[in-house]
Amino acid sequence: MNAAELMDKVFDIYKKSFWNQVAFAAIISIVNIGVIFIATTVLMVAFLALVATGLSLPSPADDVPGMLLLGVVIIILPFALIWQVFSALGHILLSRQAFYGYRTSIADMGIFKVFFRVLSVVFALLFVAIPFVAVAFGFIMAFVAFPGGLAFSGVGIVFLLALGFGYLLLANMFSLSIAVAAFERRYFFGALMRSWQLVKPNFWRVFGVRTAWMFSIFAFSFSAQGIFTLLGMLITLVAGTAPIGVLFSFFGIIFTSFIGPMVAAMLVAPLDGIMQSLLYFNQRMKHEGFDLELRLEKL
Repeated sequence: MNAAELMDKVFDIYKKSFWNQVAFAAIISIVNIGVIFIATTVLMVAFLALVATGLSLPSPADDVPGMLLLGVVIIILPFALIWQVFSALGHILLSRQAFYGYRTSIADMGIFKVFFRVLSVVFALLFVAIPFVAVAFGFIMAFVAFPGGLAFSGVGIVFLLALGFGYLLLANMFSLSIAVAAFERRYFFGALMRSWQLVKPNFWRVFGVRTAWMFSIFAFSFSAQGIFTLLGMLITLVAGTAPIGVLFSFFGIIFTSFIGPMVAAMLVAPLDGIMQSLLYFNQRMKHEGFDLELRLEKL
């Protein structure tokens, strides 16, 4: 498949598994909201209880909102990483069901059988990204220590661009690692090497497809959010002529700022998992005869 055919196939798979994909994305979103609400509430209650005992009364100079935000981030960040892996894996497995021609089902995708294998690959991906993070952090620290120096020179700009491009190339090398871990029994760096094996024959073509796909997803997401924003504005405008206009105006604001973006995110969320799956299958079909293997399996 060329780039255009691959993108067409993504939406074909999305159409076949639409309701299960969106339902799974909705479950992920609801759990995210619940965890954030619970964590924030627990931190607020703990802080108020601490203040009420008189053990720790903040002074006016204390950044109380900042401390609360830091506490929320520390608690939620590990959960968010694990939950993001769970989310991406679910969409990938649903895509496999649709690609094989099976009836898509959230209950039958077997996500818990492969979850920890995929999580081990995510840790490996984080490990190989450490050098880029360390160099970027060192550059930022140098900018803070010596403002107006290298950071504003042409050398500094070229360095940042080269660093970013290098990371994109690294991400392209290992772009199929999650799909490899989901579909094959590969762990940690074994999945990364398997991804490189699949990507290497068409490295720049895969890079181009992924880059074009990234811009397509951005446009699709922007369009979806724009539609919901217009609907929210329409509700607010119509509210002015309604007997209970204040209530409708409030609903319009909630729809525009919360419900609309959440629904748009749920519609866009499955697309990346579908693309990862199809890139994996496409590379295997081109270089390993995977399509013949599937036909024999069906026979």
